[in-house]
Amino acid sequence: MGINIANPAESRADLVAAMKVLLQPEWDDAAGKAALVQALYTALVGGTPEVITAAAWSPAVEDRGLEKHFTAACAITFPNDPDFPVGWNIPLSRLGAGEVTVAAAAGAVLKTHPTGTKLPGDGALVIARVIANDGTNVVWHVQGDLS
Repeated sequence: MGINIANPAESRADLVAAMKVLLQPEWDDAAGKAALVQALYTALVGGTPEVITAAAWSPAVEDRGLEKHFTAACAITFPNDPDFPVGWNIPLSRLGAGEVTVAAAAGAVLKTHPTGTKLPGDGALVIARVIANDGTNVVWHVQGDLS
């Protein structure tokens, strides 16, 4: 798979595809996975991921593609907001001891694979993506390290 690092705005779909490859069982070493994902992220998007220490957090439309690191216990709620376009995505990492969970807000739908709502430990990584939005209900797909 080729990734066009010269134009990050057009490369986010490639980044997500690359991260999905990294989430396969053979990349099960958390430190190696985190380093590879960070290298891809930095090459394509640039900058440093935002560290989230709040007890609750929800993504905003402008967070698209911008990795977040959760260093304390946090409940992530995916909104039912019609402004989130299909294909909107974000990498989320647990980098600490606090429990990090995912849930859907009222009216939104959350699909996870594997089935689970917790990022199971330090180094866990998921990709959240909007897979449907009919203007009334947003369907979120969260894939990666879940239990």
